Amino acid sequence: MFSKNLYILLAIISAVFVSCTETDANFKQYLENGEIEYSNKVDSVKAISGRNRAKITASLFNAITVTEVLVSWNSGENILSFPYEKSDNNIDSLEYIIPNLEERSYQFAIFTKDAQGASSVEVDAFVNVYGDAYRSSLLAKSFNSTRTNADSLAVELSISSASERNTEFKYFNETTGEELVVTTMPEDERVVLNNVDFTKTIQYRTFYVPEENSIDEFDSDWEEFILQQNIVDALDSVVITPISGGINIFWENVANKDLTIELTYFVNGVANTNVFTSSDTTGNFDTTGLTSDIQNVTIGIKDLGANEVVRTFTVDPD
Repeated sequence: MFSKNLYILLAIISAVFVSCTETDANFKQYLENGEIEYSNKVDSVKAISGRNRAKITASLFNAITVTEVLVSWNSGENILSFPYEKSDNNIDSLEYIIPNLEERSYQFAIFTKDAQGASSVEVDAFVNVYGDAYRSSLLAKSFNSTRTNADSLAVELSISSASERNTEFKYFNETTGEELVVTTMPEDERVVLNNVDFTKTIQYRTFYVPEENSIDEFDSDWEEFILQQNIVDALDSVVITPISGGINIFWENVANKDLTIELTYFVNGVANTNVFTSSDTTGNFDTTGLTSDIQNVTIGIKDLGANEVVRTFTVDPD
């Protein structure tokens, strides 16, 4: 019994010895060329979207031996190398632009190398890159209302979305002929264009960002501001006739659109307003209470879309 147990014990010891010898041999093959050394790894990596490009930001801590930072994508098929030289700071902030990218999602691998060619552990970053497809979806900012005077255009702007940035209005100065560009901010509620030449084109466009921190803005196509012709025609047709203590106003509404006609006049410095709404082909109304002298009144005609055209008329009530 004793010899049997001794035999079993010796067998176990032999097995353990052989196993350890094999493990040691397997381990030694990885040390034949010395211990594996790694370069400093980047930290705090971010990838930020742009227009057919992306921005990589990261930091390096005490990277004394690092000589370059590399960014790869498409499973390593594409790679860019950026030279690195440590500053006097313990931590260096890194910023790199990756250009000429197609419009799609990307996974970037960012790593470093030192002078001996040792690489660091890779750090991944994900980002969406935008281009013409995104831009084609953009529309210029909408308006709540417009008010056109003899030489000015006032626009009440709609509330901006989170992705909207500035809006530009382009028009010609009626006095100098100069082309002007007026820019509004996302928080602006109203803009007034002065000295407008309405015989020439008035255009506007809006800039957007696809993501909050995007490094690029995208502009919508220019859109043209067009005076509503039915309003202009109705104002062109206005005939004012003096009556006792006031005036009679006649107009035509050939398009039979719902129009609101607003007359404003002053008595002793106080503004008075009469408002009428009609879709009739023709209409007229009397306004009394005006002083019997030559004076200016304004007539504004507005459609259901809150587009208004205003003109000033000189009248001489009886």
